[in-house]
Amino acid sequence: MSKKIKIILTASLLLNILLIGSYIGMIVKKQWHGHHRAPLHIKFSNSLKHLPSAQQQLKEKLQVFQQQETINHKKIKQLYSDIFNLLLEPVFDSDLYEEKNQQLMQLKQQKHSSIKNFTQKAASSLNQQQRKTFFGNLKKCNQN
Repeated sequence: MSKKIKIILTASLLLNILLIGSYIGMIVKKQWHGHHRAPLHIKFSNSLKHLPSAQQQLKEKLQVFQQQETINHKKIKQLYSDIFNLLLEPVFDSDLYEEKNQQLMQLKQQKHSSIKNFTQKAASSLNQQQRKTFFGNLKKCNQN
C-alpha cells in the first residue's frame, strides 16, 4: 500500500473513533445528567391530576404545602450560603457557625415534618383506591 492510502485510512479510522466516542458521550450525559429531581410539591401536584374526584379536597392542602416548601427551601439555601461564607471569612467564628448549623437542622426537621403532615392529611382524606392511585403515581414520579 502506498503511504498516502495508509495516512487516509488512519485518519478515517481516527475520525470514526472520535465520532463514536462523542455519540456515546452524548448518550451517557443524557442518561446520567439529563434527569433532575423535581421538587416534591410538583410531584404531588402531578400525582393529584390523576384524582379528579378528590382534587378539590387536596388542592388547598397542596397549596399550603407548596408555600411552606418554597419558604423553607429559600431559608435553607440562604443558610447554606451563610455557612459557606462563614467558612471563607478570615477569622472563623465557631459560635456563629454552630448557631447557623442548628438553624439549618431545625429547618430540615421542619421540612420533613411538613412532608409527613401533608402525606398524612392526603392519606386520611382519600379512600383506599384513591390512595393507591395517588401514591402509585407519586412512586412513578420518583422513578422517572
